[in-house]
Amino acid sequence: MIQGRPTADGTVGDEFRLSWELILNLKHSLRVMQLLLRFPSTIPRLIEGLWWNRIAHRTVLGLESYIERRVVDTYVNNPVHVKRIHGFEIYLNPHAEYISPLIAVAGIWELATTDLFIELLRKGGRVVDVGANVGWFTLLAARRVGQDGTVLSFEPAPANFSLLAKSVERNKFRNVRLFNEIVSDIDGTRTLYLVRRTAETGLHSIVRSHGGEELAISSVRLDTVARSLGIDRIDVLKVDVEGAEPEVLLGAERLISQRKIKNMVLEWNPEVWPRNRTLLDELLSTYEFYRIRRLSPFVLQKLKAGSFPSSQTNIYLKLV
Repeated sequence: MIQGRPTADGTVGDEFRLSWELILNLKHSLRVMQLLLRFPSTIPRLIEGLWWNRIAHRTVLGLESYIERRVVDTYVNNPVHVKRIHGFEIYLNPHAEYISPLIAVAGIWELATTDLFIELLRKGGRVVDVGANVGWFTLLAARRVGQDGTVLSFEPAPANFSLLAKSVERNKFRNVRLFNEIVSDIDGTRTLYLVRRTAETGLHSIVRSHGGEELAISSVRLDTVARSLGIDRIDVLKVDVEGAEPEVLLGAERLISQRKIKNMVLEWNPEVWPRNRTLLDELLSTYEFYRIRRLSPFVLQKLKAGSFPSSQTNIYLKLV
């Protein structure tokens, strides 16, 4: 069982006592991955005798996914409500099966993307987090840019927003402005489609119906927000909105055309871009595209038109 060290107010700190089963599983898994990376020709022989031979034919990424699954299983049985890491405390979803478990047990979320994101942050910077979820990237940015910086954080889902707001308040981050709104290509109202399972709160979307509850949520354009707040530049824009990334960028057409957004970190959903070819062409003329490889430290793979990833991944756009 995972046991945190309680603080006076009942929250859980950094120190954990992990069950021996989890410790041995993680240690064993990481050791095997190291061997596979060093001696790839031995993969068949190494895996043949392992107790987890059901994944014998998977790639190294498959092994990584297996480890993540073990982490999630452990968290589900022993949820953590607050995690202290990177100098801040973050409220987590005790029912989640993806983002919160990895933050709680492994102390990280999207390792390579997080490494890049942190490297892009500067004191006094202006950061926009669209699709903040429980606030991992928002809190990283708030701590990094300091009191002279600004972080605008958007999260439309009520449950996620509640955790995000509690984290910002708990850490006394006065440089963060929170918006319980959708960011899209219109100022008005949009429908947010919630997933049926409360454990998958990172999959809510405005473009994909999951058969769950539908909420009418206020929608804003980034151009409108920037104008109303007097923001003349964005140093880092992070967007993770489950296929609605083009809508977010269409709502920032003035900022993009005037070269006001220096860096973008986006979730790439290949199926949504063919119908947004004009926007993609404009971005290609203004930004260099890079794929963020799932390694640590991160590796950037430059992309050209026609060579975009065929599956969901994270990409980095750098103003040229």
